[in-house]
Amino acid sequence: MEDRDFIARFIAFKDGPDDFDSSHDLDEFMNKKMSNLSLLDSAKLDEIEANFVRSIATSIEIFSTDAFRKRYAPNDTRNRINKTLFETWTTAFSSESQESLNILTHRKEVLKSKFIELMSDKKFDRAISRTVGLPESVKYRHQKIAQIIKETLQHDQEN
Repeated sequence: MEDRDFIARFIAFKDGPDDFDSSHDLDEFMNKKMSNLSLLDSAKLDEIEANFVRSIATSIEIFSTDAFRKRYAPNDTRNRINKTLFETWTTAFSSESQESLNILTHRKEVLKSKFIELMSDKKFDRAISRTVGLPESVKYRHQKIAQIIKETLQHDQEN
C-alpha cells in the first residue's frame, strides 16, 4: 500500500502545490486528485504515466541509490526513502523539459551539492519531516526544490 501512497502524492502534486490549501487535509486532497483520474481520457493518463516514469528515471540518474533520501553531508549513511522528497522531486522533474532534465543530469554534482546545502535549512527539514501535511510546508518544500533546480540550470551561465 505504501507504493500507492507514493504514486498518489505524485498525481496529487504533479501540477504543483498551489491548489492545496488549509481547506484540505493531505489525505483528503490526494483522494480527490486520485478520483479525478477517472475523468481523464487514456491519452492524458498515458502522458501522466510517461512523466512519472521520466521523473523516476531522472531521479535515479542524478541521485542513484540516494534518490528520495535525506542527505545532510556527502558522506552520510543512507537514510530511508522519504515520501515528501519523492513527491517533491518527481513532480519538480515532471514539469521540466527533456532538455532541462539532460542539463540537470549533466550537472548532477551541482544539484546534489545544492540539495545537501538545502537540508541545513531547518524550515525545509521540518517541511519534509514533521509538518508534511501543512499547506505552508507543502508549498515551501516545492518552492525550495524548484529554486535549486533553477539555480542548477543557470549554473554555467553564472560561473
